[in-house]
Amino acid sequence: MNSKKIILSSILIIGMIGVFLSGCLELNPLIHTKTDSLPDTVTVRYGNLLYYPEENLGIRFVDVLSDSRCPTNVRCFWEGDAEIELGLKINSEPEILVPIKIFGYVDIENSSRHESVDTLGYWIFLMALNPYPADPGEYNYSEYCATISINKNNSRRKSWEQKQ
Repeated sequence: MNSKKIILSSILIIGMIGVFLSGCLELNPLIHTKTDSLPDTVTVRYGNLLYYPEENLGIRFVDVLSDSRCPTNVRCFWEGDAEIELGLKINSEPEILVPIKIFGYVDIENSSRHESVDTLGYWIFLMALNPYPADPGEYNYSEYCATISINKNNSRRKSWEQKQ
């Protein structure tokens, strides 16, 4: 009878530890998201890392370098822009820091206005940066999410791999 209680208690404790750890992981903003293949578009939160095992590619939202987009509650002479920094890592190579901009009033539908970067054999497009400023002032960059599109550029990737 004692061995049954010990086994049941152990199972209960292990289950509680699992629930506790999973709760902690969900609250941690630095958790790596693993997705098998490259999606058309993906949203990454400030400070988070996306990892694609099939590509052995990691993409991290490192920083918001600037955000001077015209707030929605203001009339501006210029639409402004925002610039973020992404970190890209392939295999065991050092992380490459890549700045990329987006104009004000641009969202996913404005495809002709998206800025892109060609690096490490991938085209990376910044499709949207949210939240969009509503009022002038300071912004909490830790709340930002970048929607990006990642496309393979096979000709560039082959030349990069040959140099390695």
